[in-house]
Amino acid sequence: MTLAGEQVYYTGMLMGVAILIALIVTLLMRLNKVTLILQHNESTDLRLPFQQFAISVAQNADLASVYYRGLQGFTGLSAEEQVRFFMIATLVFNYWNEVYDQTQQGVIPPATWERAQKMMRDFVRYPGIQQYWEYRRHWYAEEVQNIVNELIRESGQNAPSLYPEPSA
Repeated sequence: MTLAGEQVYYTGMLMGVAILIALIVTLLMRLNKVTLILQHNESTDLRLPFQQFAISVAQNADLASVYYRGLQGFTGLSAEEQVRFFMIATLVFNYWNEVYDQTQQGVIPPATWERAQKMMRDFVRYPGIQQYWEYRRHWYAEEVQNIVNELIRESGQNAPSLYPEPSA
């Protein structure tokens, strides 16, 4: 092969490698975008049942009453109301447990877990939630138990104000 032929050959090889690198970079960029879309979808799929339940509580005065009174402590609730309150608390803690698991697995972004922890910080301050936790914490992953226990310790005994008290 002549010198000019070798130059054309190697130039062609370099161009091929450059095109291949450009294709790989483009593919990686698109893969990253798909990953972000999947994370968003997973996060949305995770929130949907929680949001639907919140809407049902808002639309059902009896269930909202059980929730409100249960936060203050479930000992004043009837047996049926205690079951309903436990179901509400179970749904919330299951949501947080799942958010934690999926964040740890890299399925959803850490920001989702950070938002959930902010909600948890207030939620676990209520006496009824702390009573529930004493009964049911063994249902949850040890890591989540440790997080919730720490949030309860940090909260002290002061329950947050849920809403302004209705005026008489």
